[in-house]
Amino acid sequence: MTVLSYNAICVIPAKGHSTRIPEKNRKLFHGKPILAYSIEAAQQSEIFNRIVVSTDDAQIANLAYEYGASAWKRTAELCTDDIGPNQVTAHVIRAYPTHKWACCIYPCAPLITPDDLREAARIAQENQETPYSYVYAEGQFYYGLAKHFVTDPDNFENSYRMESRRYIDINTQEDWDRAEKLRARCSHDEGYGMIYDDMPEKNFFRCKACGMILPT
Repeated sequence: MTVLSYNAICVIPAKGHSTRIPEKNRKLFHGKPILAYSIEAAQQSEIFNRIVVSTDDAQIANLAYEYGASAWKRTAELCTDDIGPNQVTAHVIRAYPTHKWACCIYPCAPLITPDDLREAARIAQENQETPYSYVYAEGQFYYGLAKHFVTDPDNFENSYRMESRRYIDINTQEDWDRAEKLRARCSHDEGYGMIYDDMPEKNFFRCKACGMILPT
């Protein structure tokens, strides 16, 4: 798989203001800004020609550049609570109309992996002529044809949903704390890739590398 085979753009919507977790999109998560994990997952997936962080915040823009993405100045109209991330993605896509595929990755998605993004790209590409032209992991990312983000950014009725017990939509401090537990690395590089291992209590993850057990 190569970048050029997909012709895809990745947009990470990361506004500066956050009500429930102050400065959430640049808060440190295991020692580095949480936004960095979304950028790095996109980079390591090797399916994107361009990675863009859409933000109204100068510090977040600087973080985007620091971690190898570009920054897009978001207008005040696109920072209100009634504007969804896919509408923000559509705004960026219009400036780069040559991309066939697009992905909106949430700025607080430290548990996704490059493999998750590659799998979403594979599913979307194989089903581009069917209703499953969108692939999404709730609270993590959306992937699909760029033109659909622009023409109908809020309609995901026929999307293909990727399921994983690793995925957490981080909206509260409790969500954040749980995500930090799951992202703890024991002593293995792949230790953060916790997989459910059919444990009797049905509420634990086991590290696929060493067996370390963490709560869901």
